[in-house]
Amino acid sequence: MKVGVRNEKREVIAVRDPARPILIRHLATMTAGLSYSFANPETHKAMKQKPMTARELTDWILTDPLQFDPGDSYAYSFCLDVLGGIIEERTGMRFSEYIRENFCVPLGITDLTYHVSPEQRERLTAQYRMKGKNANGGYIYEEMEKNCSYIFSDVYDSAGAGVHASVDDYMKFASALACGGVSADGVRIMSEEAVNLMRTPMLTPAQKKAYDTLGKYGTSYGLGVRTTMEPEKFGFCTPVGEFGWDGAASAYVSMYPEKKIAFYFGIQVLGFGECFQVIHHKLRELV
Repeated sequence: MKVGVRNEKREVIAVRDPARPILIRHLATMTAGLSYSFANPETHKAMKQKPMTARELTDWILTDPLQFDPGDSYAYSFCLDVLGGIIEERTGMRFSEYIRENFCVPLGITDLTYHVSPEQRERLTAQYRMKGKNANGGYIYEEMEKNCSYIFSDVYDSAGAGVHASVDDYMKFASALACGGVSADGVRIMSEEAVNLMRTPMLTPAQKKAYDTLGKYGTSYGLGVRTTMEPEKFGFCTPVGEFGWDGAASAYVSMYPEKKIAFYFGIQVLGFGECFQVIHHKLRELV
């Protein structure tokens, strides 16, 4: 790996060796220094030559110069996709197969997939992009195509942005996390220790400063999820240790193991700032 030396326009003008190697912890906490863009033209060229799995594309993702030394800051990025590639390398399985065997089958999940079938595509909900409000305060939005730009090929399982699922199936997963890794049928998919590690604040003060620019006030980042630290910043019902995440198109999940409570808000609207800033918090407080 190399770290990019950047000018005032954030353009890479040179590269240097990193101060330390990337660790699994850096990937799980989005502190590895990766970005969420393919700036390297060689990556585009490689993707056009053949469909690549998560393991194969990982090598190309890692050719882009890092934004900072691993562990120095926070940047939401391809970190989880690289973790998917590492799982493929370690297990010898496609990432989607690993998820199916270890999570979907034990939980009775049948509609979760990384590549929708023709039958599933017929059942995909509409997706919209928010355009603003009219003079009366009503929302203005437009319908979009039903696709995901992070699914690069039929064999690439995007661990960070590629999953499709029904609301019912996603709730089975959320409920298991809220119950310390155990399903409603008593099947354990994760240890309670692993669930608690997920929702443990992991960021250093320097990393937290960068994370705060996302606007997720009152929270920190654990392992792949936000976790509540200061509930007084948005209300008083949400407890410390509640955890979850939100999707780019405004979907939202929240789990709280102490009370075995989980809820999932299914919505597909991109660019809906009010949803992130107001609606998510009000829903969580009401629950």
